[in-house]
Amino acid sequence: MDEEGAAPATIVCELAAPKRRFTLAVKDHPLMQRPEFPSIELNNTRSGFFEDADFAAVVKELGPDPEKHRAGHPELVAVVTFAFWSGWRVRSEILPLRWSEVDLEAGIVRLEPGATKNKEARMLPVRALPVLADLLRERRRVTSETERRIGAVIQYVFHREGKPIRSFSDASRRACKRAGLAGMIPHDLRRTAVRRLERAGVPRYVAMQIVDTKPSGSTSGTRSSATGICRTACPGSRSSGRPKRQERYSK
Repeated sequence: MDEEGAAPATIVCELAAPKRRFTLAVKDHPLMQRPEFPSIELNNTRSGFFEDADFAAVVKELGPDPEKHRAGHPELVAVVTFAFWSGWRVRSEILPLRWSEVDLEAGIVRLEPGATKNKEARMLPVRALPVLADLLRERRRVTSETERRIGAVIQYVFHREGKPIRSFSDASRRACKRAGLAGMIPHDLRRTAVRRLERAGVPRYVAMQIVDTKPSGSTSGTRSSATGICRTACPGSRSSGRPKRQERYSK
């Protein structure tokens, strides 16, 4: 921060307009040269992680609290749990997730190319993550009960009485604050998931493939290997019909 307390990002934003005006003045010839502006280096890289106790505290705050007459948000508990274990993006990948992308029997969740940030299809081997497999079975049970009650088919895995969940950030921010974790954001769950997978013995490039965070210098070869390991983790997958390739990856 500067002497007046402004953050570097704020200073950069405030300087952008005058820099642009001077650039246009030079282009239109009223000025011969644009004055020099200070160069400010930004370091916006976050390093937040949710420890197990942090996650449990947030889940508790999202749940019901009879003493405070708070009904809770069981559907958001399911969302944050899925995000904690998968590392997928809440707003663009988890909230829009449809049952047509879930294969409970094979233990696979697939995202089509148009549903991911990098426009590439992705697969999550939930069979290798029992917590997620159980969560999806419970969501299927809740969804089936809700469908019978409202008399309509529900497309979304995560919903409120059949209606898609439009927002997650406000509720998660309040829960984090009540849990003493003010400043934590849903994106911190992505870093947490990569670290958890690595601690479980999953190679880093595979963990980043599952979470959809490209490592530096990544190649199509590493993506192919990651997909192979995912197939090995879920032998019941419809796409696991290449045993020789699986044997090579399992060594």
